[in-house]
Amino acid sequence: MRRQFESASCIANANGPGLTNDEMKWYWAQFLSGITPDAHDVRAFPLAEPYERTPAPALIVAAAYDPLYDDEHELRRFLESNGGRVELIDAADMTHGFGRMHTQSDAAHAWLCKIGARAGELLRA
Repeated sequence: MRRQFESASCIANANGPGLTNDEMKWYWAQFLSGITPDAHDVRAFPLAEPYERTPAPALIVAAAYDPLYDDEHELRRFLESNGGRVELIDAADMTHGFGRMHTQSDAAHAWLCKIGARAGELLRA
């Protein structure tokens, strides 16, 4: 398992926009109450152990300029390796949190429309 905050996307996008590594570290500390988890603690590391059952179908949205971009692709691979059906939408020109920018950005709005349409298709299938 790679070390946290050291993926290529974490390094490339360490200073945002949308989310910085320092902010992620702060959120992580709040979530864990300052406790260092065991490497197999699935509450802290959901990909640490294989699923006991087939995971539910998933739609993952990955924003290219997001420190979590590599994690989103890693999650897709993990779910698929555990028998899950996964579709990943790669928002190649977006940042973390682009969904909340839809009223200020035509590009973000267009991505949200694509994501919403695809989610609707999957729910109706």
